Amino acid sequence: MNSFKRNVISIGLLSVLVVSLVFALTGCGFLNQAPEAKIATTPEISNGVAVGTEINFYGDNSEDSDGTIEHYEWNFKTNKAEDATSTSMNTTYTYDAPDTYTVTLTVTDDDGASDSTTATVEVTEPELNASFTISPDPATEDDPVEFDASSSTGDIDSYSWNFGAGEGTGSGETTTHTYSDPGNYTVQLTIEDPLGSVSITGRTLEVQSASSTT
Repeated sequence: MNSFKRNVISIGLLSVLVVSLVFALTGCGFLNQAPEAKIATTPEISNGVAVGTEINFYGDNSEDSDGTIEHYEWNFKTNKAEDATSTSMNTTYTYDAPDTYTVTLTVTDDDGASDSTTATVEVTEPELNASFTISPDPATEDDPVEFDASSSTGDIDSYSWNFGAGEGTGSGETTTHTYSDPGNYTVQLTIEDPLGSVSITGRTLEVQSASSTT
């Protein structure tokens, strides 16, 4: 019976010593817990984003259970030859070419331990959408009118213009046309991508007589 008591006391003392040692080592950093890197974004990237979209990347939800995170390292093109990096906790990045990119966030705590996590960003061409401006509007007969389709979006391969009412056609992202008779003209723009998809839009242009504008 005495032997059993001694064993119980010994086990108890050993447990206390082990727990004390763990606390001591943890306090000295020998058993430092590594941080956990976490990535959040706006807009949400799981469904892809269009070229030119500014993405907010957040690392501030990363955690370190027994210390503080001292350093953040972002690489927005981990799987590409070129580097695009930031050392801010929260940052922004805009992709200028369609592709699939791997983003890596590495965090390092105050004891030098680190952790990394990744996210995938699929960057796509914007939806094909025809849009244009007219200047001046209204226009005056015998004066050149400028048509500008630079506000159109998508992977555009060609621009086709119809100036309305037998006034002929044009091409190019920007073009000019001169109307010789006053009236209302329906101007139509058609854009086409390399796969043959098209987007069409139209606007009515009023052309005034020169005498009415003087």
